[in-house]
Amino acid sequence: MEKLEIRYIDNKSYFLDWIYSHFPLNYNCLVDVFSTDAQIVLSVKKRKIIKILNDRKDLVINFFKVLRDKPKELKDRLYYLLFNQKNFNQYFKILETNNLINDDVEKAVLFFYFTQTKFFNNFKEFSHLAIENQILKCKKLIDEKLFQMVEKLREIVIENLDFRNLIKKYDSENTFFYCALPYYSFTKEDLDDFIKLSHKVKGKIMINYKNDKYVLNAFKDWHIIKKEDNVLIMNYGKNVHII
Repeated sequence: MEKLEIRYIDNKSYFLDWIYSHFPLNYNCLVDVFSTDAQIVLSVKKRKIIKILNDRKDLVINFFKVLRDKPKELKDRLYYLLFNQKNFNQYFKILETNNLINDDVEKAVLFFYFTQTKFFNNFKEFSHLAIENQILKCKKLIDEKLFQMVEKLREIVIENLDFRNLIKKYDSENTFFYCALPYYSFTKEDLDDFIKLSHKVKGKIMINYKNDKYVLNAFKDWHIIKKEDNVLIMNYGKNVHII
């Protein structure tokens, strides 16, 4: 299975096959509530279902919209992108001051730049490790994989909604919500609201989170599976299959 290699906070690529193995059997709408890198909706086996990609981070959603709608222009700008400390400082200043430019393609370039140069989960830290090899890897990603996703993205509905509004909008008995909860951007209020809303959904829901006692206790009556420090919490449990 080909996996999207855009590195980003909360990336789940290592556990992708394990996650898919616990998807439910029957649903006709897949909603990736906190998408971040779009791996779930892009890599799932092609089926005749509605796929929803969502994230409330504007930079994330803008990147995938630009990739879908303006692939040639984005590729032209990305291909000549230089990875160096000067560029990093310029881009980080824009990000830090929240002074984002109006050009949606340039915003997409900024997002790609940071996801490919970050080190661990800190946008402020410039990744100096094997930078020349990283440049070559990024060009290969751009040429061989990134733009192969364009057609898939055109089959996906892209949303930029808060999870509260998104779940209410798409909830039905035939909807499956995949929720990889954010580790860093979720407030206690967000988490409590999500827990309350999850218990009210009509559809099926899978929650992917760290091994957290507070969350586990909130869903103690649900089906729970653990792998290393990752946990899947589901309001279903018997009808699972490997995709």
